[in-house]
Amino acid sequence: MADLILPLNGEYFDQIRGGTKTEEYRLRTDYWHKRIVCRHYDRIVLTRGYPRGGGIEGETRLVRKWRGYRTCTLTHPHFGPHPVNVFAIDVAHEVDPTMTDDPKPLKVGDRVPLPPRKLEIRPAFTGAGKTSFKPARQGKK
Repeated sequence: MADLILPLNGEYFDQIRGGTKTEEYRLRTDYWHKRIVCRHYDRIVLTRGYPRGGGIEGETRLVRKWRGYRTCTLTHPHFGPHPVNVFAIDVAHEVDPTMTDDPKPLKVGDRVPLPPRKLEIRPAFTGAGKTSFKPARQGKK
């Protein structure tokens, strides 16, 4: 599950939590272009600043469903007096905490099952016209 994590100024975090702000803006720079365009996220994690330990849900951390973004031009005091191009990320939709696709977290020492390997058997020539069968090396054909 891929999450887009957005640390926010406390003022904007409170507006989103209160429901008065439905979009979070990020400047259209190469930095944000790499993180937003042609990417799919399951959730957006909004934090009030950089909280210790990831934050407390509802107080310093909000989780929203990824609903995409749009591009627009706006003038905002945070970005200065001139119009700027931004990504407007939809943060209006909350994630239902009872509906999660999160797998059970792994602990140190847990065994992770590996997918079954396909065993391909090819004849190996041993010389003098004799053939024996043994597994082929993985990755070689």
